[in-house]
Amino acid sequence: MHVLILRARKSQNITQLEMAKKLGISRQTYVDIENGVRVPRVDLLNKISEITNKPVSYFFERNNPMDCERLLGLLSELEPKRRDWYMKLFEKILEEELDFSS
Repeated sequence: MHVLILRARKSQNITQLEMAKKLGISRQTYVDIENGVRVPRVDLLNKISEITNKPVSYFFERNNPMDCERLLGLLSELEPKRRDWYMKLFEKILEEELDFSS
């Protein structure tokens, strides 16, 4: 994912600092995302998608784009409070999965 984020940013001729500012995060946090040290939260990934004019599914190279779009569609139907709850749950699951696989 991180390589695709880097490619998408470069395709728009945006510097790391500019991208970080647009995302509302520090440059170092953004550099960590591009280097694969951090995995972006879903809300950041959505912003990266908007800024780079790439569909969110673009960043899931090995995943089925239809699955990603389906998941995003289901989440978008939820009330914001409930959607936030699920997002936190997904992030926690993914953090544990990444820790387990390291």
